[in-house]
Amino acid sequence: MAGWAGQADCGTCQVKQSAVQGTGCGSRRGTPTDMATLEPEFLFVYGTLMAGVRNQWSRRLWRESGLPVEAKVPGRLYTLGGYPGMKDSVDGQGGWVHGQVARLPDSPALLADLDAYEGAEFVRQTRTATLRDGRCIPVWVYMYQPEIDENQRIWSGRFTFSQ
Repeated sequence: MAGWAGQADCGTCQVKQSAVQGTGCGSRRGTPTDMATLEPEFLFVYGTLMAGVRNQWSRRLWRESGLPVEAKVPGRLYTLGGYPGMKDSVDGQGGWVHGQVARLPDSPALLADLDAYEGAEFVRQTRTATLRDGRCIPVWVYMYQPEIDENQRIWSGRFTFSQ
C-alpha cells in the first residue's frame, strides 16, 4: 500500500512509527497518538459505499479518495435488506467484517454528506482496521445502532448484494 506509512500494534493501537510521512496510526502530522485522541483520516466501508457499487455516494467517495484497500474490522455484519449493518462483537466474540478502506480528503464536506446519507440508524465511530499486509490503522466506520435479530447475521462477514 504505497504512501501509507507507519505501523501499529493492533492490541493497543500504539504507533510503531516506521516513517513520518502520510499516516501511521495517528494524526495527520505523523505523530504517535492513541485511539482516544485521534481523528482518523481513513474510512472503512463494508456495503453500499464499497468501490464498484453504483450509487452517487460510492462514486463520490472513491473519486475523492483514490484506490480502495482491502481490510477487516472486528465485529458482526447483518443484512438489513438491500444493505448491511455492522455491530460490535458481543463479549469479544464475533469475527471480522470485511470491506475496504478509503483515505479521506482534507475536506470535511464529504464526511458530513456521508453522515447524512447513512442516516440516524448509523453512527460514525472510530475502530481499528487490519489491512491485508497486517498493518493496523485507525478508521471511521458506520455502526448500526438499533437492536437486530441474530437470524439476520451474515456469518462470513462479507456483504454481497444477493443477500
